[in-house]
Amino acid sequence: VGSTLIYTAAVFFQFVLADADKQQIRRAFGHYVSPALLAEIERKGDLTLGGEVRDLTVMFCDVRGFTPLSEVLPPRRMLAVLNTLFGAVGAEILKRYGTIDKFVGDAIMAFWNAPVDVPNHCLRACDAALAMRMRIADLNANDGFGLKAERGPTATLSAGIGISTGSALVGNMGLESRFDYSCIGD
Repeated sequence: VGSTLIYTAAVFFQFVLADADKQQIRRAFGHYVSPALLAEIERKGDLTLGGEVRDLTVMFCDVRGFTPLSEVLPPRRMLAVLNTLFGAVGAEILKRYGTIDKFVGDAIMAFWNAPVDVPNHCLRACDAALAMRMRIADLNANDGFGLKAERGPTATLSAGIGISTGSALVGNMGLESRFDYSCIGD
């Protein structure tokens, strides 16, 4: 009876530790990767944090003509436009197993092939870019940004998208008390 109780306690303790590890992974990556990619990270369980050199595909997408638009729209309205854009393009990135790195002003940065291997990451990024352009066109056609009422019937939002593939360092960067999972490289 005593050995059974000890074994049961040990199994329970391992279960609690495994669950804590999964929760840590969810906190670290839940906002940046798709649910399917998050499940793969949890399944592998051998996530290397701190930095590694990998072949990555990196994408930047930013609003064209942002400064003039931000000068005429009230700040809350501009934020609503950006959130609509980021929601649409971010969804396309996540559908294709991209990792959303950050939002900087009117830009979104994403990359593929980290924190886990993503086969055909170059093609997935290109496919995401094409889908993003279609989503932006649909939003413009249906006044999804709400600009036509404020700026006239021809008002649209456009974005530039750049993609590059190469070797980069990816991992946690910043302070010990506050860091982000990001990449740097050429």
